[in-house]
Amino acid sequence: LLQALYDGSTSSVRIRNDMSEEFPIRTGVRQGDVASPLLFNIVIDAIMRKAFDG
Repeated sequence: LLQALYDGSTSSVRIRNDMSEEFPIRTGVRQGDVASPLLFNIVIDAIMRKAFDG
């Protein structure tokens, strides 16, 4: 479900009144997305488990 949400995401940049061409977003999460804190917690938990394992 999350992958489907992010697949095909594009963005563009506005400089003054001009918009750039759209470009694909390949990494990261959307700012303000309600899933962002959950995804962060999942990843940081895996990192901490690996760091403190053994």
